[in-house]
Amino acid sequence: NNGSINGHGQYWWKKYRSKLLNHTRGPLVQIMWSSDVVFANITLRDSPFWTLHPYDCKNVTITNMTILALFEAPNTDGIDPDSCEDMIIENSYISVGDDGIAIKSGWDQYGTTYGRPSKNILIRNLTIRFMVR
Repeated sequence: NNGSINGHGQYWWKKYRSKLLNHTRGPLVQIMWSSDVVFANITLRDSPFWTLHPYDCKNVTITNMTILALFEAPNTDGIDPDSCEDMIIENSYISVGDDGIAIKSGWDQYGTTYGRPSKNILIRNLTIRFMVR
């Protein structure tokens, strides 16, 4: 009820499939190195890439969210906690073209070097729809 953010992903998905991108697609919402963050009552739709990507954050609540992307949209994960701790993800609806939730601890050797695993993440009361490939 508090609004929505539209990433207009169709533009990016078309370029991605046609191999016309010279750089990566960005996530729709990315917050980094933050604490005591609340995401609530927002619709996030048609992200170019991952939809909600908290990175190295602590004490994050994600509640009453609606996250939408077409099933054929590439790599449009719903929520990707990355090197985060003390997080609650609850009471939300996620319908996307890839993973509903993908808990990460960095990317390849960068994640190993950074050395911050995700931990203490509570996930409850979600409806998740995704494309099985």
